[in-house]
Amino acid sequence: MEAILLSRTSALARAQARIAENALVAAAARLDLPWRFVLAAQRSEGDDVKEALSAVGGKALFTRALDQAVLAGKARFAVHSAKDIPSPLEPRIVLAAVLPRGNPLDVLLRRESDLVSSSPLGLAGLSQGAVVATSAPRRQAFVLAAGLTPTPLRGNVLTRLERFASGEGTAGAATALILAASGLERLELVPSLAAGSRHRLAGGLIAEALPPADFLPAAGQGAIGICVAEGDSEALALAHAAESQASRREVDAERSVLAGLHADCHTACAAFARLRDGAFVLSAALADPSPEEATLAKPPIVHFLETRLPLEQLAQENTAATQAGVGLARTLLEKAGLPILKKVSA
Repeated sequence: MEAILLSRTSALARAQARIAENALVAAAARLDLPWRFVLAAQRSEGDDVKEALSAVGGKALFTRALDQAVLAGKARFAVHSAKDIPSPLEPRIVLAAVLPRGNPLDVLLRRESDLVSSSPLGLAGLSQGAVVATSAPRRQAFVLAAGLTPTPLRGNVLTRLERFASGEGTAGAATALILAASGLERLELVPSLAAGSRHRLAGGLIAEALPPADFLPAAGQGAIGICVAEGDSEALALAHAAESQASRREVDAERSVLAGLHADCHTACAAFARLRDGAFVLSAALADPSPEEATLAKPPIVHFLETRLPLEQLAQENTAATQAGVGLARTLLEKAGLPILKKVSA
């Protein structure tokens, strides 16, 4: 049985498609099913966007074209970065699998020529008001809250790295760039980065992994999702066999925070679930006001909450993690106040 596995066209998207193919091949072998996969790539609407996503339709621009190709029968599987998958999903599309999660952390990149040996790690190593290149509302809010100045920089991972290293365009004024660790690792630009570690990249850039306590990751960051058509029982069964239950629980809990916040592409929020000290820990953050309305002089307040669930509760209650996410979102909204509630519910 031959099936097309569809991804976007970037180097990172193709690398993630190969990871998905390997997972599906292994699942098919375990089930003794004769699946064979053909990798295909297609540009998404988001690949051609130059302005902020919030101005042109949100992160669904990265997934819609691929999901519609699946619904049209042009592919059986669509491979996405889980953090790009909108909530709610495209009608008649199912998030059939979440693969074993990669590194969920954010990475701060600086030019080696700007560093001295005594430079502190992370955002603390940047001077007050320093310009940091990033377009995501979550990252922009955290940057502003740290007394730094965000500047937009769009493009795929390699494009942003090249522009930052060369000082092209808006990146010329930036002293730092923020990217996802998983993308750098899957492109084999860095080894596995632990929080607080540093690594030198080609081109004179230094990468530092930011601890979640300082820079909470986006919901789904580091995870790969496989989407299929709702009625495709064969593809659903195979994808389910390929997924990581632990990663699925984390991503579902994080996405439930987004759903509880009614988050959209304007919402500066974060959600991160992991096992820690024998418990399932879910952390969430919401910035008020959004980076579009905040300034360096009047930075956003980042409201942060965390909840812990005993592992026994997770084993006994299938929806415990997602219910915890919705409850955390509700408490965040109450903590932030009614203006945020109106904004994210619009």
